[in-house]
Amino acid sequence: MKQLIILPGWGGTKETWNNFIKIASQKYEVICLNLPCFGDAPCPNEVWGVEEYAKFVKNKIQELNLLYRNLDSSVYQRKYPRLSAYKHGGKRINADNNADLHRKKCRRPILQKPIVLGHSFGGQIAVYLAVHYPKLISKLVLSGPAVIRPKNILKRIILGLIAKCGKIIFKLPVIEKFDVLIKKFLYYFIKSPDYAKTSGIKRDIFKKIIRQDLIYLLHKINIPTLIIWGTRDGYVPLSDGKKIARLIPNAKLEIIKNGKHGLHLQCPEKLLEVILRFTNY
Repeated sequence: MKQLIILPGWGGTKETWNNFIKIASQKYEVICLNLPCFGDAPCPNEVWGVEEYAKFVKNKIQELNLLYRNLDSSVYQRKYPRLSAYKHGGKRINADNNADLHRKKCRRPILQKPIVLGHSFGGQIAVYLAVHYPKLISKLVLSGPAVIRPKNILKRIILGLIAKCGKIIFKLPVIEKFDVLIKKFLYYFIKSPDYAKTSGIKRDIFKKIIRQDLIYLLHKINIPTLIIWGTRDGYVPLSDGKKIARLIPNAKLEIIKNGKHGLHLQCPEKLLEVILRFTNY
C-alpha cells in the first residue's frame, strides 16, 4: 500500500483532516503530521521558518522508518535473498527483527518512497522539502500551496501597527466595547485571519513564514508534481496556481470548479479522486 504523508496548512491538524483521512485510508497508508505549534505538537523554543519545518518533516519521515518499511517478510526475502539475513555477534538476524541494525549493516535498497501532500502552508514546506530532500519523496501533491508570498507592504505596516499599538488602542473606553469586531474587520481587510489566532512565538513564526517567497525554488523540483486549486479559493488566488504550474517542470494542474481553499473539508471525495488519478490507482 502506498504511503501518503499529509502536511496541513496553518492551523490544520489530524483532526481537521479526519474526514479525508477516513476515505483515503482505503487506498493509502495515511500519515498526517501535526506540525509544531498545532494540535498536540508544542511550539519550538525559537522562531522557525520554512527551512526548520522542512527539516522537522524530513526527520519525521526517517523516524517513522517510512523509507525502509518492510514488505511482507517472505516477499522481501524472495526479492533480496542476499540481504534478508546476516550474522551479528554470532547470531543470525532476520529482516523482521532489529530492523535498524539490519538496515545499517546491509544498506538494503529503498522499497518505497511516500507521496507528500502539502496544503497551503504545508504546501510551502513540501516545496522546500522536494527541492532539498528529493530522495525522500516519490510524488508531490500541492493543494492551494502558499508558495508565492507577495511583499504586501501595506499589509505588513497594518500588522506592525496592530502589534505595536493594539494593546493601547483597544483599551480606550470607546473602542474597548467593540474590540473583537474591530479586530475581525481589520484582519479580514488585510486577509490575515490567522494572525488574530496567534500570540507569542507562534505569532513570530507566522510573521516570518509569510515573508518567505519560494517562487525561486519551483524550477528546481524534479519529481512528478500535481497542483490542485479551487476556482473560489479566497486565500490564495488561482492565478498563483497557474503560475506555479508553469514554473515546476512537467507539473500537472487540476482545477476544481467552485472549490475553496480547504478542499479536504469542502469536497474530500473529489480531492481524493484527483490524487488517485495522479498516483496511478
